[in-house]
Amino acid sequence: KGFRQWVNSKRADPHAQARVDFENELSSIPCREGALVGGSILIDATWDNPNYWLRVRLLLAAIGTDGSRCEGVLGEFRVPEQRGTLQRMGVTRFHSLADSSKLSSFEVQADALLKEIEKETDILSWSLPCQIPGGLIYDYIVKRQNHAFVQLGDPRLRTWIAEMLQSAQAAREAIERESPGLIIRSHSVGLCGVLAWVGLQAGVRVIMPHGAFGLCRFWSLEKPEHFFKFYERIPLAERETISNTKRGKLENLGEEKFQARVSGASSDVGAIYAYRKPDQTITRESLCKHFDWNPTKPIVGVFSSCWSDYPHLFGMDNFLNFHELIQATIRVASNKPDCNWLFKAHPCESWYDGVRMADLFQFDEYPHVRQSNLWWSGVDVLNAVDSVVTCHGTVGVEAAVLGKPVLMAERGWYDEADIAHRANSRSDYGQLLGEYWPS
Repeated sequence: KGFRQWVNSKRADPHAQARVDFENELSSIPCREGALVGGSILIDATWDNPNYWLRVRLLLAAIGTDGSRCEGVLGEFRVPEQRGTLQRMGVTRFHSLADSSKLSSFEVQADALLKEIEKETDILSWSLPCQIPGGLIYDYIVKRQNHAFVQLGDPRLRTWIAEMLQSAQAAREAIERESPGLIIRSHSVGLCGVLAWVGLQAGVRVIMPHGAFGLCRFWSLEKPEHFFKFYERIPLAERETISNTKRGKLENLGEEKFQARVSGASSDVGAIYAYRKPDQTITRESLCKHFDWNPTKPIVGVFSSCWSDYPHLFGMDNFLNFHELIQATIRVASNKPDCNWLFKAHPCESWYDGVRMADLFQFDEYPHVRQSNLWWSGVDVLNAVDSVVTCHGTVGVEAAVLGKPVLMAERGWYDEADIAHRANSRSDYGQLLGEYWPS
């Protein structure tokens, strides 16, 4: 008996009471008078994060709504915790996007879809309920496999596909039954991504209470075509109307944030692994000496994305995934010895602990094509290269600040900001690489 009590005490969440205290304190946020949204509100509870719940509570207060008009949408993980959080907000009704006891009928549908597959690109052309984009399921599979591309022989495929199909039906049934005036969701990927897509198809407004760099960045969507346009910056048209005084303040803030990021002072995980953890200094001279490169040739830095980190988040028109993009880039680089090409793995490879660039590609065949050491200082590498290639990574913004020419292989969250070249197609990308676009 004593042993069982000891085991149970170890299993208890040491932060449980702190969570309850924090969420009770959120209830003190004053709510505006008069609701701005008619009907019920569906709140995505498939992802558990205190910052998310803070932003949800701020949003509800801003639109004049308390939990009594809201309904929770639960997922597969941390269901008791999520339910408790919503109940402390006053939510009493719940829906589920994931019910393993009812998954078998959806596995039959998944088997039928898998019979149509000859290659992984076939997933993108599947005819799915509610016109769900195939890229949503593709990304869900890649994320669950934690790989760079879909492993078609994986026996778990049918379960993951069935989970997405089940979530689509559950979302549709909840929306048809409740006729919500708003859906609040945490992400635009996975099960909650399906919830958002089905809602948009039904004409329901969706708001994602996003956060980045210590700020609330709420993203509002009203149509399905907004789904892949994830904006977390001031729109270009609006930027043109900003006063010179306000523009100057924003530029100063941007400079402060940039310097904090590249100096390793920023607290987001990408910046930590890119600029704080790497501790080996490198210069252009020592880099060229390390690879026995001619220092008079331009160095093109090719910065990879995290392989499984939702490649179709912005739509991805030119390539199937990040792996295919890097593969195509190496092919062009190998035939262009008038430049030196430095391929850099995403700094969070070690944090995700999945497949790595070194597992996927060999960089010993062509002397002018090499892979960067993971522990070289990220800012040193940026300073050493003459130009930057990225899919749509944050490094493109950082390189632009440093005055480096940037080529984006796909549309992303800053391609309309006029700070980078963007390839309009796969062939356009290959041509831009081959011509060395900065010249």
